[in-house]
Amino acid sequence: MANQVFTTRSACPVRYVISNPSSYAYLDANRPSGDGPEFRPYGDARNCTAYDNWPYGLRNRTGAAAKLTEEELRKRIVSRPGDIPAQRLDTLPLAGSIRRVRRWAQGPSRLARGQSYAAYLKENFGARGTALR
Repeated sequence: MANQVFTTRSACPVRYVISNPSSYAYLDANRPSGDGPEFRPYGDARNCTAYDNWPYGLRNRTGAAAKLTEEELRKRIVSRPGDIPAQRLDTLPLAGSIRRVRRWAQGPSRLARGQSYAAYLKENFGARGTALR
């Protein structure tokens, strides 16, 4: 979403592949509810105060993302064509590090996080180009 290269007038069509990251940058404070395809403010924000910090959310952005407004980032990710490959067997629960808590806010496995993020972009921001494959 912070890429400066893509333009809609490019000679070569560009399609982004968001390939199995450990987490996604959510565009607001909502996260998967855990009991269905519903998104609401993260319920454990009191114990995980950094759940919405970059790269898990848009707060405290760094690098190229810090140079853009939140609105610009939102417009970019929902307007750019992209795929989120579903790793059907990548369902192991999280393990290790403090970052685990921030990722847990997005789902218990890479598969769950990818499914939730694709649904989140479509349902909450009208993304047309992002598809879970």
